[in-house]
Amino acid sequence: MSHRDFGMLLFHQEKYSDSGAQLEQAIRLGLHAPTIYNFLGIAYSRTNRLALAVSSYQQALKLDPQLAEAHLNLAYAYQRLRRPTAAKAEYKAACHLEQKYCKFVPQS
Repeated sequence: MSHRDFGMLLFHQEKYSDSGAQLEQAIRLGLHAPTIYNFLGIAYSRTNRLALAVSSYQQALKLDPQLAEAHLNLAYAYQRLRRPTAAKAEYKAACHLEQKYCKFVPQS
């Protein structure tokens, strides 16, 4: 838990590389919460490690398919990877789960 807490502190200080290392350690030590994977994905995304970000968001959604934030973050990662069809599906999933995310659904 201390790695998670320290990782989140670093995350909120926008020290994403260091945050990611702490969150990775928390996971290695057995903490498998969807929100931790989501924040780890954000840390990866902010340090331009998009493949790892996608994997982390997918793990978060495997643990909790209803985690709207992870759908939204996965959509953004797909968009950055130039995968518009996958991005659109994730944006729609986020919107379906949380109305406030509907403004991010691409119009086409």
